[in-house]
Amino acid sequence: MESPSGEAALAAVERQLRELFPGPLRGGPVASRERWDLSFEGGPHGNPFWRFQIWWVGSGQLAPMAKILLKEGATLGKPGERPATIRMLACPFIGEAGKRLCDEHGWGWMDLSGNARIEDGA
Repeated sequence: MESPSGEAALAAVERQLRELFPGPLRGGPVASRERWDLSFEGGPHGNPFWRFQIWWVGSGQLAPMAKILLKEGATLGKPGERPATIRMLACPFIGEAGKRLCDEHGWGWMDLSGNARIEDGA
């Protein structure tokens, strides 16, 4: 099965994120591709509890993931700060090495197989 790309991939990531989190999420694809691909704010009862910044990586290969992680640096914000900024990589499938890489940089991750690790550091 071929992995989705472009708008189809971003729509799949958005659907998955909306399934995972309670309450309305405001946002969607970002027009400027200078940094992240998707941006959402939301949380329980519509409060802006989390701010998600999501980068789409077209494959689970380590090189493109590492490039983003090294360029963008560690997760933003301070523990307990609201809305908490959660930086994430999303890809069609993420293996154990990719998960470790994200964890080492303090980033969340999700794949289109339904696997995810999302923490806000609070």
